[in-house]
Amino acid sequence: QALLAHFQEAVSAARAKLAAGQQVPGIIGILAAAVDEEGNTLTDLEITENILLLLLAGHDTSSTTLTRLLSALQDHPEVVQQLRQEQAAVVARHGEQITAAAIRDMDYAEAAIRESLRLDPVVSGLFRVAAKDIEMGGYLVPKNTPILLPLHHLAANDERWAGQSGQDDPARFNPARMTTEQGRQPGAQMPFGSGPRFCLGERLAMAEMKCVLALLVRQYSFSVDNNTEWVQGVGRVPKNGLPLRLQRLAQPVVAA
Repeated sequence: QALLAHFQEAVSAARAKLAAGQQVPGIIGILAAAVDEEGNTLTDLEITENILLLLLAGHDTSSTTLTRLLSALQDHPEVVQQLRQEQAAVVARHGEQITAAAIRDMDYAEAAIRESLRLDPVVSGLFRVAAKDIEMGGYLVPKNTPILLPLHHLAANDERWAGQSGQDDPARFNPARMTTEQGRQPGAQMPFGSGPRFCLGERLAMAEMKCVLALLVRQYSFSVDNNTEWVQGVGRVPKNGLPLRLQRLAQPVVAA
């Protein structure tokens, strides 16, 4: 109830600004200004509940993604070291407070998250319905046909990495591939969907995960127990819960 009351204040402020002809950036502004084909707008309750859903629905998906990433980092200490070096540069530029500007500067952290999602997207597939007759892979797909988009399969067979070996082997965890000009493009990777139904929570999820990574590598060394079976939950999750052991760094990343 306290969260809904806080969101209601923000919605009321957004409506007042819109009524005065001002632009309101962000998700609240988008929802408050939204009008459907018949001229209907969203009620305050619909907006506040959608914002709450945005916060809560992304919890399990983000935590599962971080769990998979921590599992990969256990086997790649060189990636942890590079994440820590990036945080030293971020702290030098922005100070220790994690601001929006600091989050935007965490390019390698984003690359590590995207690489984890490439190898094991939390949402393995999306269901859609053909809006019209289309041809797909040489097959005619009639209008109104249910379609499953196998996101895991598409990412695993992304032509950008197909047939590569060594560090660029598509089966290998290698965040550096995501820092190249080619890697910055979405390619066949769609962990948050695509098009008009692209996930509204993508930026929030990425910001949350970057914050957790930043706080972790700045202050701690860590290890996880990878000796476990991965079972289907919200994405694939570790049967043992992936116990995490932390040890405070003798020289944490702090502002000079």
